[in-house]
Amino acid sequence: MILSRIKLTTEMLSTKRALVNPQIMHAAVESCVDSVERKLWRVDELSTGVYLLILSRNMPNFTKFEFGVNGESKDYNTLLEQMESQMRLGFRLCANPAYTKSAGTGKRGQIYAHVTIEQRRKWLIEKSSKWGFALEEDDFGIVASDNISFRRKHGQKPVELGIAVYEGVLTIEDHEVFKKALTDGIGRAKAYGCGMLTVVKSI
Repeated sequence: MILSRIKLTTEMLSTKRALVNPQIMHAAVESCVDSVERKLWRVDELSTGVYLLILSRNMPNFTKFEFGVNGESKDYNTLLEQMESQMRLGFRLCANPAYTKSAGTGKRGQIYAHVTIEQRRKWLIEKSSKWGFALEEDDFGIVASDNISFRRKHGQKPVELGIAVYEGVLTIEDHEVFKKALTDGIGRAKAYGCGMLTVVKSI
């Protein structure tokens, strides 16, 4: 696995449009990573700038990427090999906290977004064991929360997503399940910048 990062040129109008429409950024990611392979991506707003992160199986080619400069990549497998159960790690996750409401026997359920901060916190706590880790109430928080609406194509019904950015400290319960969560992503809307969990060794 390859983890890549590129600094976005936020002063450009085209980049500003991509930042408010995940469909545009999704297409840009597809242009620099083989479109048939599974990949995760996320936009991080940091004190040093705004960055696009991509986790992919092959090395991205940023020559076709129009929204940023100075792309860099590193081997992600070294980090994956260090994962052990009971390890505590700092983490960051941009997710789409949602739930499915039954529409009756034999019918496809409707998906709804969790809308309050408390609902979005509870969602991650309750789902964490499914992805191989545990969270304590006081060990994490939501540092950004938003509801966005965009269209895949002109004239189509808008896509509506509830977005939450989580930061804190987690404890690995099952390192094999956890590694799969790191590489496959968490929750829904992965094509639109959600689901990418990144970790660092906790102090």
